[in-house]
Formats: sequence, C-alpha cells, structure tokens
Amino acid sequence: MKHFKLSLEKILIIILIGIAAGILLTTVLAFASDKAQIAKDLRKEDPSPQKIINQSQNNTKLNAFTELGQVRAVTKKDEDQSYSIVVIKPWFSYPAGDSVLLEELYRKEKQFVSIIQEYYASRTKNQLRSIGEEKIKSDLKKSINENLVLGKINDIYFDEYLFFE
Repeated sequence: MKHFKLSLEKILIIILIGIAAGILLTTVLAFASDKAQIAKDLRKEDPSPQKIINQSQNNTKLNAFTELGQVRAVTKKDEDQSYSIVVIKPWFSYPAGDSVLLEELYRKEKQFVSIIQEYYASRTKNQLRSIGEEKIKSDLKKSINENLVLGKINDIYFDEYLFFE
C-alpha cells in the first residue's frame, strides 16, 4: 500500500475549499427557503430639502423646515421586554413665503419633538415596522397639523431613520 504524503499546503487548501463550499451551500439553501429577503430592512430614501424646494406641488412653491435636527425616541417594550431606540431626522415641507407659519414652526419646535417622541414611545419596534414608514409619517403629519393654528405643513420627511436595539 502506498502512503500518501500530504503537505501542509494541500491540507490547508482542502480545508479552505470545504469552508467555501459550506458557505456557498448555506447561502443557496437560505435563498431557496425564502427566509432570506434581499434588502428587507432598507428604506426608500426621502428627497432632499433642496429637491423639494426646487419642485412645486399644484403650482405651489414649497420651502423646507429642517430645524428639528436629530430626534431620539425610545419605543414601548417588545414581547421580550426590550426597548429599541429610534433616531430620526425629520423635516417638513410648507408653502413658500408663509412667514407666519414659519414663525409658528420655530415657536413649536420642542412641541413637535415631543409629539414625535410620544408617538414612538406608544408603540413597540415590531408595531412600528409592521405599520410602515409611510403610515408613521401620515400619523405624525396629522398630529403636527392638529397643533398648528396659522397654517399646515404639506409633508414630513426623514433624512435619517434608524432603529437601535
């Protein structure tokens, strides 16, 4: 019987090929089982404030109110009794030239931050993910407009929208 003499290099190459085959097989099985969803948690990026300013809506020029900055909120406890931190950077579009509304937006900045934080605090991370970003924006827009007296915002956008666990 002949003895096979394997060098260290050949052994390492065989191990490397085995690891690569295992990774490839696992990846193929994950995609075949439909448990893997490509870009599942990626969100569609909102337009920039400048883009909104440059376009008009129903022949109405818009401006952007970006003064809220980054807002941090803590979600309601999930089933596993854990909280999630949400970081968003909201901004509003409003009719250009409406200086009275702009003044009210500046005066109520803290109130808007509070509305946003309370919204997220009343829902779990899973609830927020299931209702979706568009519904969240719609709810927040409604709440903010209910607190405005001198005009209404057209829309709300998020420059950032992140969940931390």
